[in-house]
Formats: sequence, C-alpha cells, structure tokens
Amino acid sequence: MIDGLHSLTLITLIGVTLFRLTISVGLFVTKALHSNRYTYWNYLLQTVFYAVLLFAYTRGRKSYLFRILTIYLFPVVFGSVFLVFLFIIIILHISGGWMLVEATTLGTGTLNIGAVHTADAIVHFFTVVDFFIVLVAGYLYDARASIAHFLEYLNRHHDPSHCLAYRIYFYLSPAIPMFIYTLFFNPFKEYPTGKSPFLIAVLALIINLLVMIWLYAAMTRQRHHSDIFDSNHCSKISKNIKKSKNPRQINL
Repeated sequence: MIDGLHSLTLITLIGVTLFRLTISVGLFVTKALHSNRYTYWNYLLQTVFYAVLLFAYTRGRKSYLFRILTIYLFPVVFGSVFLVFLFIIIILHISGGWMLVEATTLGTGTLNIGAVHTADAIVHFFTVVDFFIVLVAGYLYDARASIAHFLEYLNRHHDPSHCLAYRIYFYLSPAIPMFIYTLFFNPFKEYPTGKSPFLIAVLALIINLLVMIWLYAAMTRQRHHSDIFDSNHCSKISKNIKKSKNPRQINL
C-alpha cells in the first residue's frame, strides 16, 4: 500500500513535471529557448530529471534507477539550479539589469516588461521554488535514505577514501553541466557584465560550493552530531541504518 507521503510525492511530481513540460514546449514554440544560454540548459536538465524521477518512483524507491538518480544526479541538478539562481542575481545587479531591459520593447526586444519579468521568474527563480516543493512533498526523505544506505555500503565494503571521494563529488558535481556548456559556448560572452567575468564566476562558484556543503550536511546529518567534517561520518550513518528497518525512520 502506498503511504500518504508517497502519494503526495507522486502527485507533486506529476504536477511539477506537467507544468515544466508545458513551459518547455511553450519556450520552443515561441522560439524563446536559446541554446546559447545556460539558463535553458539548466531548465531542460531539471525538467528531464523530474520526468525520469517520476518514472523511477513508479519502479519503486529501492529500484536501481531511483538510487542512481538520487545518489549521482540529484546533487548535479540541485547545484546547477542554485548556480543559475545565484549567477543571474549577481549579473543583473552588476550590469544594472540591462539584460532584462534589452529583451523588452524599451530595448531591442518585442515583449513588454511584465512578460519579460514573468519569463525571468519562471526560468531563473521558480526552478528553486519547485525543487523545494518536490523535496518537501516527500522526496527529501527518500533521498536521505538512499544516500544514507549508499554511504553505509561504502563504509562496509570500501575504505574511508571512497566516502570522502563521494563527498567531494557531491560538492563539485554541479560544475559538470556548466563545464560541458563551456565546450560549446563562452559564458563570459553570452553573459557580459562589463566587470571582471572571472571575479563574478569565482564568487558564484564559492557561494554555490557553500550551498552544496550545506545540502550534504542536511542530507546526511545525524541528530546531536555536527558531522560535516567528521572522519567517522559513514560509520555513524551505518549504525543508524542498522537500528531502523524503515528507511523513512532512519535517525539521520
């Protein structure tokens, strides 16, 4: 029997995925989807993640697909979403918001200010909002359980360096899609600000790294322990798993 929280997770994922697919089709039809802008890479990546995650839930929370998505792709997508969210704020602040103005009838665009503001909110800020909605709806519990079991597996079958390697991957993996993007486009050319592009990039990456460190701590924390840099981190998670048969009741 599907419990209430699992039902809420599925319903939320269905709603978010349908909304995302509708927006994606709308962006394509109206030719507003520009492949040279990382914003749309990020938007489509997150949309695909939702769709595949929804399918994975139908296969079961213990399925191989669900675990792969959660353990390896979840940090990539979450981090990329926050990177775009932070980066666009920094760019608009430094450039005086010229990117938005240029897209309106006040600049060289054909849209009014309201339409541009709405589009900007959907592709830059709602991405963070709907991710938290999915997490709160139940995915947070399932993701924490999957990552905890994975760390327990590493602790049982591998040396501590594997646990450390995954932690480093978790922190830095959001840069993977951005790196792939830079193979085709120059982000400093696509997002000019008139200021030092490297300074802006470094600032955004540092803030994003802090977000990922916080996320890892939130996904793996144990009550009464501040274990973000604890060398016995995997061992403590392993002990908690052994105490509970229900993954939703793991004392993380």
